Amino acid sequence: MNPIAFLGDKESITGFKAFGVSIYIVDDPEKVKPVFDEVIKNQHKLVFITEDLADYLDDEINKYFSQAYPIISIFPGLKESSSSGEEKILRIIELTVGSNILKEK
Repeated sequence: MNPIAFLGDKESITGFKAFGVSIYIVDDPEKVKPVFDEVIKNQHKLVFITEDLADYLDDEINKYFSQAYPIISIFPGLKESSSSGEEKILRIIELTVGSNILKEK
């Protein structure tokens, strides 16, 4: 099993297949939870998820932020970006450090 997986819409992740990673195509965000469960079951160590799908997996993703694996990274897909991935990273930093050290003045 490849240690790296990408989860997203076809247009955003198909190109990563050329690098030999596992890809999981989900074009309907309402159907992402069972696919995410399959990714977890397959024990990938690093999982990249497009922002639009990550918005539907908030509770599931939060379960894994305190664990060593899988490492979950949220990235903007080719669809419109909502900046939710950035907000989640800032929230994790704030919980870890105790304050938002990246807050703009």
